Amino acid sequence: SIGIVANILSNYKIPNLFLLHFLTVIEFGLLTWIFRSYLPKNWAKWLILIYTIAALSNSIFRERLVTFNIYARSAEAFFVMIYALLFFARTLREMKIKRLEREPMFWISCGTLIYYAASFFIFIFLMDILPYGDLWFTYSVAMLYLLLFYTYFILLPYGSVRNRSIKFSIIFWDHRYG
Repeated sequence: SIGIVANILSNYKIPNLFLLHFLTVIEFGLLTWIFRSYLPKNWAKWLILIYTIAALSNSIFRERLVTFNIYARSAEAFFVMIYALLFFARTLREMKIKRLEREPMFWISCGTLIYYAASFFIFIFLMDILPYGDLWFTYSVAMLYLLLFYTYFILLPYGSVRNRSIKFSIIFWDHRYG
């Protein structure tokens, strides 16, 4: 996986930030595929295709592979927030779920919405935050991001284990090394 490659490159003191550009595309594809049943028919494959082309074009022409891909990560966060909100909207509209705390997609959507909503704003304002050189503020933002990151990756496996989908948990737990 990308996390293993990143660790190997890091051990040899080789910059591995370029992997984030590919991880972003893979992550978007997986999350779009997970939420595909809450999207209009056939939108998932088109969203994945369009996002992949846009993100890779961004990596080639706008944000080089040696920089953090703020635009692609922000777009990913925005779309994934929409996916989670679509789940909640359909759940509220249909009212078919009797015990919401036992619904795996509820936990997955909660973690997704919390993490990606905060990430969206962090990514959007990242270029405004970093140049000021206020180290305490930068560390505070980084700690908030990590708190949300770990919240997200606690709720995802919880939701998938509730559904007995162990493979799903393993896929997402592997991501934490990326």
